[in-house]
Amino acid sequence: MYILNFKRVFAVTLLLLISVGCDQPEIPDELKDIKVEEVKETATEVMKKIEEFKGEKEDKKKVPEKTHFTFSIIVENVYPEGIEIELEGVEEFKNGMELKKGTYNYRVSKWGFASKTGTVDLKEDTQLSITLERPKK
Repeated sequence: MYILNFKRVFAVTLLLLISVGCDQPEIPDELKDIKVEEVKETATEVMKKIEEFKGEKEDKKKVPEKTHFTFSIIVENVYPEGIEIELEGVEEFKNGMELKKGTYNYRVSKWGFASKTGTVDLKEDTQLSITLERPKK
């Protein structure tokens, strides 16, 4: 906790009141011995503490940048059993898993359907909807 000398704080308060246009209040006898340097020093200390407090509040407001996002691929026209999804650079991809922010190449396949490939730039939670086509005869 930060504690200031009462006399010095009171003197700074008087100085502030005068600076904003208030009539000069009567100064109590016990404060008449305070030196201008002490008032300046206290004002400087108070301003430093205010700036520190503002900085602490700003630090608390900062939200860390998100580095991982969820990614899933939904195949709309095919029963999900037997669908294989491969994601370049990912050992065992599972729908809805969190991945690092970045660009990924994917391949979706199922027996009896033409595979579909593409690229996704993952910078937010993403869900792709695709359709698989039967090969033309």
